[in-house]
Amino acid sequence: MPAVPLPLWRTLLAAFAAAHGAGEDFSSRAARPSSDWVKDAVVYEVFPRAFSAGGDFAGVTARLPDLQKLGVTVIWLMPVHPLGRAKSKGALGSPYAVRDYYEINPDYGTAADLKRLVAEAHGHGLKVVIDIVANHTSWDSVLMTRPEFYKRDALGQVMPPVPDWSDVAGLDYTNPGLRDYMTAMLLYWVREFDLDGFRCDVAGMVPTDFWEAVRDELEKVKPGLPMLAEWHAPDLLVKAFDLDYSWPLHSALTEVMQGQKPATALRAAWEEGSRYPRCLSTAGATASCAGHGPKG
Repeated sequence: MPAVPLPLWRTLLAAFAAAHGAGEDFSSRAARPSSDWVKDAVVYEVFPRAFSAGGDFAGVTARLPDLQKLGVTVIWLMPVHPLGRAKSKGALGSPYAVRDYYEINPDYGTAADLKRLVAEAHGHGLKVVIDIVANHTSWDSVLMTRPEFYKRDALGQVMPPVPDWSDVAGLDYTNPGLRDYMTAMLLYWVREFDLDGFRCDVAGMVPTDFWEAVRDELEKVKPGLPMLAEWHAPDLLVKAFDLDYSWPLHSALTEVMQGQKPATALRAAWEEGSRYPRCLSTAGATASCAGHGPKG
């Protein structure tokens, strides 16, 4: 996703809370079952452009033994799709401004290169998940030929999902055709590349019922495939996702470790998670805290 200042994140969370069962007690509901390897996963985020001198899939493949030695069990590849150029930010643009969900960024290599990376990762006992940016596209996306797929402002113009995210255009999930397209796209990546799961960017900005429906379809192709939501909301974890970011617990841990708050802040953050489905908030918290250094 585009870089977001912390105050804006708080605004986003508040704005979307009502759509995610804010205040509702989910603790009496069972969490969706997850594989043991998901609960114990050590996830390593890889930005292919910056990970090796070559900045490509081959560079990632070459370092798989190093990642294995680190104790990594899951490789999370940041978006592998072509970047948009229209209204892009910075000289290189954001990988979260996707131009074509079905294509691969040519700077990273080919479909064969990605398949080799996944196959060799599996040979080292590693799982591979990719980033999916389902909430928005670049302004020069191939989907712009389907203008009905996009959100509109009061003047009928396509609009960004958040004003500050001027380099992306928001998708409209009230359109059944968009839901069909995105579902087919996710199934394509699992079938064609034997991926092990998805990390879903700003998952809470996409309707929960879409994620639940697509989860049902993914289960038919690869049962137990894990999904990580970049969000913090209990309703996402009932049927659709295995893990979320558990932001309050991560923030509390960071502040306690930096001496900004007393250790009791951790208890308060943990108890806030009591609204979550049983057993899931613990897994989400582990994933979040393991993914960041002591300064967040």
